[in-house]
Amino acid sequence: MTRPSPPPETPSSPDRSRPRPRLHQPERDATTRAVVEELIDGLQRGLDEGDADGYDAAFAADVLWGNPYGRTVAGFDVLNGIHHRMMTGPPAIPSRYEHVQSVRPAEDVIVTHVRRTLLDRPGGTAGSGNARGTDASAAFSEMAMYVLVRRGEHWWLTGGQNTPIRPAPIDSVQPRERNT
Repeated sequence: MTRPSPPPETPSSPDRSRPRPRLHQPERDATTRAVVEELIDGLQRGLDEGDADGYDAAFAADVLWGNPYGRTVAGFDVLNGIHHRMMTGPPAIPSRYEHVQSVRPAEDVIVTHVRRTLLDRPGGTAGSGNARGTDASAAFSEMAMYVLVRRGEHWWLTGGQNTPIRPAPIDSVQPRERNT
């Protein structure tokens, strides 16, 4: 009688004897940061000018997107249409985008956290208000995780997930953010 082979390794049953790889390539930190800052500049300019096409300029045709309300979108045309509708409404309450941290697990892949913080006034301090519109009760800042992939000399945003930033429960642990 032959003994059945062990089940294949799955995320829920990792081989703990094997060391976990470090995927980040720190020797690429300077170029990684420059790519992310270019993305942020485009997002900021698009939001400030109410320009959906400028805001979405770096988005790939097959972008996957998760909004802060738990909905998902697939494809540039759908997402760009949503952004056009959002940006034809009332003027945006000012926000500031900032790079939080990034990893570069492969030469042509960047995974990054970008924070969008609402401001009380242009160039002002963090405050309340919604990214588009004036309903302060619906206001939130958000943390986004973006995945960028290089094709040729151009970096494309292929995935994004936005999560509202809310006060943490008093007993939660606040992890340290890495700024690379």
